[in-house]
Amino acid sequence: MDVATLFGDSCALDGLQPEQRVRFDVGRRWVYVVMDCATRCILGFRIVATPNAEDAVRALQLAAVDKTPIAEAAGCRSPWSQAGGIGILVTDQGSAFAFEAFRTAVIDLESTYEAPPAGVPKLRARIERLFRTFGQQLAPMLIGRTFSNSVERGDYPSEDWAALTDDELAEIFTLFIVDIYHNTPHSGLKGETPANAWKRLSNEQNVTPPPNANARRFVFGLPHSRKLD
Repeated sequence: MDVATLFGDSCALDGLQPEQRVRFDVGRRWVYVVMDCATRCILGFRIVATPNAEDAVRALQLAAVDKTPIAEAAGCRSPWSQAGGIGILVTDQGSAFAFEAFRTAVIDLESTYEAPPAGVPKLRARIERLFRTFGQQLAPMLIGRTFSNSVERGDYPSEDWAALTDDELAEIFTLFIVDIYHNTPHSGLKGETPANAWKRLSNEQNVTPPPNANARRFVFGLPHSRKLD
C-alpha cells in the first residue's frame, strides 16, 4: 500500500495524541482485494501485516456475504450488498495463493482456480488498474503517503507523518470503495458505474449463488478441538 501507517494494537492507539503516536513503529501494510471482473465491483478486502494464506482466505469470505453492516459501521451512505459465489478465481503468483489452505478453500467453494504467469501484468489488467486507482485517487488524500517511487516521493517525510492505524485505514478504504469507487463512472464499463453494472448484470444473468451458512462454516470456520464430558 502506498501509505506509511502505525503498527500496533489499533484500540490501544485510538486515544493517543499525534505527538504520542510517533513513538510507535511505522511501515507499510499489504492489502488483499477481491474484485468481480465483469462489473469491477469490490467484493472484499483485507489489510494484513504480511502476505499469508489465512488472510487471503478471509478476504474470500467477505465476497460471499452482504457487507452492508460493515459499510454502515464505517459511515457509508451506500450499501455494500454485492456478494455471491465464485465461478473462476484468478490470482497472481503470490506465495500465499500456493498454500494448501488457500487452494483447499477455493476447491471447497466449488470454484475453478487460475494463476497467470508472473511478470505479465496485462494478464491481470483489471486488478492492476484498481491498485493504480487507489494510488492516484485515494493515496493523495492520506497523510503518510509513500508514493509509487522515490522520484515522486522526493523529500516527503512519509514515515515521520504516519498517523493512521489499521482500523482507521480499513475505515477509509471502506468509505472510498463503497461511496466513491462503486458510484464513479468507469472507463472500462463505457461510463457505467460498478454499482449500476452489478445491478444490471444481476437482473440479466443472475449472480452465482453464494455458499449457504453451513458451507461457509465448513470452508471459513475456525477449527477447534473439544473434549466431551
